[in-house]
Amino acid sequence: MKDKRMEELKILGLDNMLGIMISRTSYLLRKNLLAELNEKSLNFATAGEELALLTRVFEKPGIPQSELSNLTIKNKSTVSRLLNSLEKKNLILRVQDKKDKRVFNIHLSNKGEIVVVRFLTILISKMDLITNGISKKDLNTTISSLKIIYQNVLNIE
Repeated sequence: MKDKRMEELKILGLDNMLGIMISRTSYLLRKNLLAELNEKSLNFATAGEELALLTRVFEKPGIPQSELSNLTIKNKSTVSRLLNSLEKKNLILRVQDKKDKRVFNIHLSNKGEIVVVRFLTILISKMDLITNGISKKDLNTTISSLKIIYQNVLNIE
């Protein structure tokens, strides 16, 4: 059975494997996006990680710090380190929860909101370019399929 699958793989080619295409596409998109962000003076030492946090805070103002770990698939210490960096850059505000003093809710500062809007404007422009020629229906199907694959991968762990 394995020999047959290996032969099919050789015929099909690695570039037709889902995981390879997702990985290559993600790498190229990130590389291209980071280059444009640098051109537009949106420099981040850990751009992908910091921007992931900022966009989640933009999406859910007042999000508890602990929830950011799940949404960004990062451990709590990494999230804490990144939030410290963003706080030093005056991009976020940590506000102690009134009901539970152990919880800190994260908000964007005015400067942080400006940065996120600039970033999302660039991202939307990129998405328009990279999805050119793909119907909304096909794009929605792709996103739905990727969400199922993502959930299946989570279930493997």
